[in-house]
Amino acid sequence: MREWAGGGCGEILAERFEKFYPVMEVWKEDESENVRRAVVLSVMYASKSLDESYVRKLLEILEPLMKDESEYVKKNLGAFVIGDGLLKRYPAHVLPWLESLVGSDDETVRWNIAMVFSATAVRSFYKEGEKLLVELETDERKKIQRAVKKARRNLNKAIKVS
Repeated sequence: MREWAGGGCGEILAERFEKFYPVMEVWKEDESENVRRAVVLSVMYASKSLDESYVRKLLEILEPLMKDESEYVKKNLGAFVIGDGLLKRYPAHVLPWLESLVGSDDETVRWNIAMVFSATAVRSFYKEGEKLLVELETDERKKIQRAVKKARRNLNKAIKVS
């Protein structure tokens, strides 16, 4: 049911972007992690049919959610929504956005960036991912270290295949 809600909201966002975007702006700060997760999924589903002129606004929805500490939101945001979704569709926009966030001291932001590169769909971005992971690997927090290792294992599979 929750997955369906994210998909349905994504369709509405894609079809009626200007009217539904303000709703997403409010929902991204909702106290319910279920609502915030629906927002994250909505962005991914909407991105399937929106052209790159919408990417900046989609990323504006996601940016504060990069700090969201809800496990439910985090498990969907980095690898799934950004990695499997937005990065493969809009790399020219998403990679610079990730680069702008990598300097953050926020542990969850940094974890999400590393987790983007744990997605199978991003293996073709080995060089770009490695550049960000080099910056993240200096972070001594265990959570970040584990995420960097997971991302590296994934990206290294791209080398083995080629």
